[in-house]
Amino acid sequence: MPDKPRVHKYAIWAVPPDDVSERIKKVMDGLREEFGGPEIRPHIPITVPIHSDHESIVKKFREKCSGVSYDCKIERVNTSPCAFYYQCVYLFIDPEVIHMKNVAGKFGRLGPMPHLSLLYGHLTDEEKQKAKEKVLALDGGIVGLRFTMRHLVLYKCNDDMTQQTWEKVAEVFG
Repeated sequence: MPDKPRVHKYAIWAVPPDDVSERIKKVMDGLREEFGGPEIRPHIPITVPIHSDHESIVKKFREKCSGVSYDCKIERVNTSPCAFYYQCVYLFIDPEVIHMKNVAGKFGRLGPMPHLSLLYGHLTDEEKQKAKEKVLALDGGIVGLRFTMRHLVLYKCNDDMTQQTWEKVAEVFG
């Protein structure tokens, strides 16, 4: 009897264009300098975690995500109303980006709220408000920023909350 393929947890991220990533990274660095937290890569999560074997998920990712592109608009700077570590301070992306939801649907997974986290952590409500104000002080034009996402990445996940040890296993460009 053949061995079953080993199942792992995977995540699909949309990565902003280089110029937008650099701009967002400067804001992230400024927030981290004042509030701490891990260094994170600018990304928009497309799917909730997917459990699959490596060969199947890579094949499906390449088939379903090649050539994907969609326009994004940053609607506002937000903070989590509770102690949600991964969305402590984030940029809310226009939820009308239907194509992003369609990508998640191709994997049978509902995509998360469209967002780009700027800071992971556990801050008080007062600290979150201060961080939100700092975002706008660091980049007053970030709200309303529009860009096209053409780069999707598949990561093999583990329990590292900083995501620094996650393994990039595939990427496609639209």
